[in-house]
Amino acid sequence: MTGGARGSNLGTPGTSQGWAGPDGGTGGEPAVTPARGRSVVALPDFLVIGAPKAGTTALHVALAGHPELFMSPIKEPKFFLTDGPPPSGGGPGDAATYREHVWRRPDYEALFAGAPPGALRGESTPFYLHDRLAHRRIHTLIPGARLIVILRDPVERAHSNWAHLRSAGLEPIGDF
Repeated sequence: MTGGARGSNLGTPGTSQGWAGPDGGTGGEPAVTPARGRSVVALPDFLVIGAPKAGTTALHVALAGHPELFMSPIKEPKFFLTDGPPPSGGGPGDAATYREHVWRRPDYEALFAGAPPGALRGESTPFYLHDRLAHRRIHTLIPGARLIVILRDPVERAHSNWAHLRSAGLEPIGDF
């Protein structure tokens, strides 16, 4: 996905001069046409993806402290996970996750409005790693986006995830 669509007519990476996004665009109409006097809205230049409990939060915080980078104020906007509103059902703890889900394109673009001129923009949503439809949505909207993938030893990751859920009261089994 990184850089594979250079030279295509999908627009400039990191701007919404490309095609309409996951929340209802037709895929055939420019999202923004500067010639009509509308402003160009910045989208992320890179995405941090990976396994949950693999260090994406630590990396997000570290990158946010770099003077030439701008990280979205919401760490996991989950924009590319759906084509519309988040699901209404799910397991324990999902209600809080769904409240954080940014699914309207103007709201997603607004996350990057505070980026200083020239700063690279990024966001971190681990779940993009394993969601093939998210891959397609990312490639369609920001084909030149760079992906930073974080992985972790699967046993250590599973224990960390269990401990996280246990401390939040969402895991009934008391022994890993």
